[in-house]
Amino acid sequence: MVLPRASHLFVQSEAMRAWLAGQGIALDRMTPVPMGVDAALFDRTSIAPSQDPRLDGRRVVLYLGRVAQSRRSDFLLEVTERLRARLPQVLLVIAGDAPSNDEMAWMRSSIAAHGLDEHVLLTGWLPQREALGYAARAEVGLSPIPRGRLFDVSSPTKLVEYLALGIPGVANDIPDQARVIQESGAGLCVPMQADAFAEATLRLLEDPALAAACAARGPDWVRAHRTYDILARVVAQAYERILPCGPGR
Repeated sequence: MVLPRASHLFVQSEAMRAWLAGQGIALDRMTPVPMGVDAALFDRTSIAPSQDPRLDGRRVVLYLGRVAQSRRSDFLLEVTERLRARLPQVLLVIAGDAPSNDEMAWMRSSIAAHGLDEHVLLTGWLPQREALGYAARAEVGLSPIPRGRLFDVSSPTKLVEYLALGIPGVANDIPDQARVIQESGAGLCVPMQADAFAEATLRLLEDPALAAACAARGPDWVRAHRTYDILARVVAQAYERILPCGPGR
């Protein structure tokens, strides 16, 4: 009832815009506003790397964000199992919390069931600066997002955060992530399959030149396309087009 009668719609991604166009909403009545970052907050030079001794001597891989069964967070453990088999010093840092104690208990029991207590560090909730300190110690950032109607039209923040911090990303092929990887050249895009994610992660961990090239491209791309300042201008320009201008307005 609402959308067909709206003067203009702000949607979360190009994929959401295309989906709604298929429902009969005119393309020129929609403006995608994907997720972005605060450029100052995600300036790598302003972040103090974590001094957590558990990271010392490890090949740190990062997942930054929410833990939830609906997001198939245990997929990260399947990837880590494969990484451990070929890189025993790997450590997956999951810097984030779950929406409930039950979900966090599920994740902890899943880690134990996979025998990964020495290879997964689940931090729980952290102040943002502290979480970014862990991120600054990571060599690769993971962003697996389940495919389906709900998440296919989403715009995940974590991949953009990794790139802003100069962390090469491994992401699966939901449309927004595929677009970010293709445009930025700052990571690898693969299907959400444990073998594919593990292989892409190992490729970055074992090829310093590739990892360095991806790391170098990320911050510049984010500053050019996905900071809040840039996204705010997109929204302001849309309002200027759709709102009448005149005396006193």
